[in-house]
Amino acid sequence: MKNTEQTSLRLFILRFSPPYFAFRISILFWLFLSGISLSAQEVRISPSCSNFYAGQEAKFEINNAKPSDRIIWNISYSGRTIASSEKVSDAGGRSEFIVKFPDLNPGIVAEASLTATTSDSKTERKIFFFHFNPFTSSKKAASDMGIGLWTSSQSTTAKETLDKLEVPHVEIANFAEFTGSILLIDRIDFTGFPDIEKELTAICMRGARVIVINPQHGNFTLPASAREIHLADSKQIASFNKKLDNKFWGTTEPNSNTIKIRGDENSPAITVSEGKNGFSYFSAKFAKGELIICTWKIFEKATISPAPIYLLKEMVLGGEGNRQ
Repeated sequence: MKNTEQTSLRLFILRFSPPYFAFRISILFWLFLSGISLSAQEVRISPSCSNFYAGQEAKFEINNAKPSDRIIWNISYSGRTIASSEKVSDAGGRSEFIVKFPDLNPGIVAEASLTATTSDSKTERKIFFFHFNPFTSSKKAASDMGIGLWTSSQSTTAKETLDKLEVPHVEIANFAEFTGSILLIDRIDFTGFPDIEKELTAICMRGARVIVINPQHGNFTLPASAREIHLADSKQIASFNKKLDNKFWGTTEPNSNTIKIRGDENSPAITVSEGKNGFSYFSAKFAKGELIICTWKIFEKATISPAPIYLLKEMVLGGEGNRQ
């Protein structure tokens, strides 16, 4: 026992003696001069979004790997590999991987795992790919609700999107004539409609849901009958469906305008202004109805990401009670 204690003491003195520290420092300095990293370099995968269309191609890129490094890409779904590739990064540490996602049956959202492995690191990310039409199994429900569409004369994107998705709807020119349960209003400029508050409130008061999408300019004065007022940024998207991207749709953000509250407590008003940072969602209850105003570019970005149209389905058919 005594010899063991003496040996441990000698090792302790040796380990913490000045020559030992000098040796350690010299090794670290040599590694620094040799360019050898003591820790793995974390790589980043772009785009940052996680939502993709089934049956379509998507391109992924690593942009900070080591030069001429071997990179193994892999996408697995339901326990099997659906795409894989081995690449060598270029002089700037970049590597691209193009994959075509398999087709899915209507109503299916598939969760997959994207992995990029380099010589000294492994990056894994969860992604989702969606059937191209979330309304396929809900056309009768959409028809029974009576969906109306008002859109700016300067844009046909909303109508073209609903037609492509085969969502039953009627075009509305005069708000007072609408008698359905869901009214979609796309790209409105509030400044051109002096009675807009009165007209939309009347529609909500009889039990309908009005969804104003991507308003362009102007103010909307809140009537005194508004209750359960809610303001949020784009994280609100997750309350409709947690699988949907809320930071990026494709490579761009969901909105380019924001919502601000102006005025005083006696006459508050919603103001639409330029800028991505801030509120992008407003909702309020009116008797049995609801008013939603959001600055997300749902129709404009439907071709680059499935998130907008799946969000639209939740807003139209899901309702307040079904938000996750």
